Amino acid sequence: MRIFTCASQLHAPLIPKHLTCHLHSRASVDTMHSEGIADWWQDKYGDYAKGADKDSDDAPIGDTTLGDGLSAYEEYRGMIVRGTWQDFNPKVKDMFVMNFGAVPRDPENGDWNFVIPNDAIESQDGFPGQGMPLLWLLNANEGSGYPLRVVNFLCGYAHRRDVYAAVIVPGDIEGFRDANNDGQPDDVNGDGVIDDNDLVVDVDAYGFTYGPIWDNAGGPIDPPGDWGYIPQFWGPPVIEIDVGYIRFDQQDQRRNLGGLTELQALTWIIGHELGHTLLWHQPAYGHHAGNTTFDCLIWQWMDWRASPPTEFCAVNPGCQMRWKVNP
Repeated sequence: MRIFTCASQLHAPLIPKHLTCHLHSRASVDTMHSEGIADWWQDKYGDYAKGADKDSDDAPIGDTTLGDGLSAYEEYRGMIVRGTWQDFNPKVKDMFVMNFGAVPRDPENGDWNFVIPNDAIESQDGFPGQGMPLLWLLNANEGSGYPLRVVNFLCGYAHRRDVYAAVIVPGDIEGFRDANNDGQPDDVNGDGVIDDNDLVVDVDAYGFTYGPIWDNAGGPIDPPGDWGYIPQFWGPPVIEIDVGYIRFDQQDQRRNLGGLTELQALTWIIGHELGHTLLWHQPAYGHHAGNTTFDCLIWQWMDWRASPPTEFCAVNPGCQMRWKVNP
């Protein structure tokens, strides 16, 4: 048996104290390969697990881009998921989400319901659905960095790149004004520069995605548009959900003709925005409309229909074959 260690300690208290950077929780009973992966695990997964640095996940197929950013060693070593140590399948593309909205609405007045319930993320009627990556919902402290979205932070060994959780936050969405509707942000303060000083708070939008699941860079989006800016303090992959605006329209019987519950509306909108993080490289960041499949979570408009979509489309244009989790 070979046990790998490194000088730096893990991020307590997320990791059991007896673990070091390259010590898997089962290492005391595993016969270890020279690359730090148990022989039985490599035998189980074959070529997918042969090579600590390998990242060849190919299911579901998506747009045929291989991998999910986690190396074979990182998938074997695992990480904490909702308080439990979990290893992963190197054949299956994984995606991670943190819900920063899982906080009580108004506990002082007895409303302990979450601002954004986890059910809106884990519901079978929302993301991910058929043909999409395997979703893991993490606790908001099970990561590193700010705002704690790097999930594979344990050590640098066999580390291909940082893998991020999509962070869901409640808030009033801010964006640029486009008074003449020319697709270019307005210079609101007249200083000749488009920057944070020109942002308008509380744009009428249910949700907004600030970038792809594989990226962490803030700054302008090209081409610029009505909301063409990523605030530097967030950066992708962050999804902002205007729960108050959703609730207001959900309670308006003139708009909510289908009688959707608040949970149904949140599930639809969050599923739609999570789709953007995977379809960012597609035209219109994945949106499609017109003569395409109407029953799709990434359809361009939320129209409060009686039976909201619960999947991404398989054909026309086939969003199940257009996404990726790796750059």
